[in-house]
Amino acid sequence: MQIFKPASSGPRDGFQLFRVLPAEIRLAVWNQALSNRRVINVLVRGRVLMDGFIDSERPGSHSNEKYGVVVDGYQTVSKVFRICRESRKVALEFYRVRLPCWLHKDTWLNNDPLKQGFLYFNPDIDFLSISNDSGHVAEFLHDLRVIHDPENVGLLNLATDINNLKFIEGLCDIKLDTLSAPVRKSFKATISQIRQVFFIQVQMAGRLVFSYESPTGQSYRNTAVPVQAKSPIYDIVGPDPRELGTGLSKFLLLEDPCDMINAWQELCQSVLGDSTSAELSVLMTYGSLDDMYTRQDAEALLRKEIDDWEETENSAAESSGETPVAFGSWLFPAHVFGPDSDPHKAFSTRKDNRPCYVDLSEHKPRLVVQSLPSS
Repeated sequence: MQIFKPASSGPRDGFQLFRVLPAEIRLAVWNQALSNRRVINVLVRGRVLMDGFIDSERPGSHSNEKYGVVVDGYQTVSKVFRICRESRKVALEFYRVRLPCWLHKDTWLNNDPLKQGFLYFNPDIDFLSISNDSGHVAEFLHDLRVIHDPENVGLLNLATDINNLKFIEGLCDIKLDTLSAPVRKSFKATISQIRQVFFIQVQMAGRLVFSYESPTGQSYRNTAVPVQAKSPIYDIVGPDPRELGTGLSKFLLLEDPCDMINAWQELCQSVLGDSTSAELSVLMTYGSLDDMYTRQDAEALLRKEIDDWEETENSAAESSGETPVAFGSWLFPAHVFGPDSDPHKAFSTRKDNRPCYVDLSEHKPRLVVQSLPSS
């Protein structure tokens, strides 16, 4: 099975005469190299839990903090920081926010060590996906805005899922009357200024739908569904250029994205008394139990997928066709799924919220492709 790869933006071979180029051209090259879009996973961890992980390494000067910040550090620090003094200077100017944090390969902590460092962050192009178990998300957003951003802007682009919106201590659980006046003011300002929201739906089924879990009782293989990778770096290549077969006309939807969209609208009404002008989109992807860090990981997943399918299924099973596998997600306008109040909503909310096949073929999504390094 082939892995979809967008056309290269240019040659990657070394250019030996780069140092003799005019300074303005070198600076333009560095800035272009830094302009990758990213969705960065941030965990706002409660102080007691945080201390349990890092007490032996933690300086005493941090003991009065209410929360700790853990960042999924995989591929978040650009190589431009390490090339030369000039490139590092440009990178520090480009990423104006320097957020002290603990870097980890995954925000949900396992046995891998934490490393103290910084998240270098550009609010204009970066998205933050904020999880928390601390009850201090509003304080984090306030600190991001008034302490760590020299321009006092803070968050402009939000990536979120139903857990980070609706579950205990999610954004929708924040009570304005419990916040201090400065934090309350910052929280309102942050919600009102959000430019884009990605509602992330990671489905743990949908590429291989076996008969015992299929809504129709018939097995179905949908190779068009993009697969989530671990890299925060992504590129939007435009309308999905692949031949999708029945990948959109027969798509297994496990949960209704409308729940996230409605939750965001309720949050805006609660905090601001009105909706906002933010651009709302749904990121739809398949989440494998195996983490996809490199191209080798991706190839291993595809081999396993083929083996599982061939071992389990028979000739009566349906298939969407042989579509090159994309590692990333589909990006739909939010109005395809909701909110319920949108007169242009194209997809009817399911009353029982059970998995079902839906036809999305009239709403061809944009394809978001994540970076897959070779090793």
